[in-house]
Amino acid sequence: QLGMPLHVSGTLGRLEKYGVLSGEMADIVGMTTSGGPILQTSLVPVFDLKEVGQDNNVNGAVNTIYLTLSPNIALCTGFKLTVTGLVSSTNFSTIPLLGPFARALGHAAVYDSVTGVLIMTVLEQLAANTVIRVLFRLQNRMCPEQCTSPPAMTIAVSGEDLEPYLQIPASSVTNPQQILESGNILRWTQKTALSSSSVSGSLTVLTFSLQPTAPLFGGTEITVKGLRGTQHTPCNACATSPGVNSLDQTPGLGCSDKCQGHPVLAVFEDARALRPHTMVADSVASFDRTNGTLVIKIDVGIVITSR
Repeated sequence: QLGMPLHVSGTLGRLEKYGVLSGEMADIVGMTTSGGPILQTSLVPVFDLKEVGQDNNVNGAVNTIYLTLSPNIALCTGFKLTVTGLVSSTNFSTIPLLGPFARALGHAAVYDSVTGVLIMTVLEQLAANTVIRVLFRLQNRMCPEQCTSPPAMTIAVSGEDLEPYLQIPASSVTNPQQILESGNILRWTQKTALSSSSVSGSLTVLTFSLQPTAPLFGGTEITVKGLRGTQHTPCNACATSPGVNSLDQTPGLGCSDKCQGHPVLAVFEDARALRPHTMVADSVASFDRTNGTLVIKIDVGIVITSR
């Protein structure tokens, strides 16, 4: 309800001088303060902005959830943000948080895989109307076709012990696409292969352009088959002595200091500049000439996005 003007009155005590009270008690005439009403409660706590998005809807894939919120109240230390409806295949109880506000929310959230509830705790006060952007990853469910729709996704704020009566009640988040509603399979949205030369006996650079429907993480192996009819040189360290075959001096054509007895081909971001590919483990791929199979392994810590 609206606050009322504040009325102040009181009693003026006796003067203390040299440890002895003197003078008479006197009343202070009541007066009404200026400046308008106080304790006014016309502001209803709500989210002025609440949006959610996801990285993919591929069966069993790791899915990055994007959450954007803007509450019209300050979120003090100890406040909790509760998100429901996050049904997934993730079995971890602690989910790392990513993005610019991860530190303010303690870098991690508590997750209940049975109920699909995720709780974030505020560790650094956030001013009212701050646009909060946070990301986290959950694993999509495995569904033979389209998954059954998960429960409605809601977001709420509670003041906990600090402000037990302050809260933003749970409200649904509308999104054109159901979050964590998997059903699609992992495939390539783009897959092209180009050769720099078709001249017999000449060197050629193969350029592959690949785009997956779900993120690929470090340790993933990409296999290319059908590369038959190629020439081959022994797997040795690259020769540097003058007068040797120029092919033996070409990194990737069987000569590499990372060869270690196994045939490998160098993988470049820029073949002309011989700039190694930083997303590929050791910047080389294993190659089996007999069956024309090339295996490229994504390096640890690398994420190839689906966008």
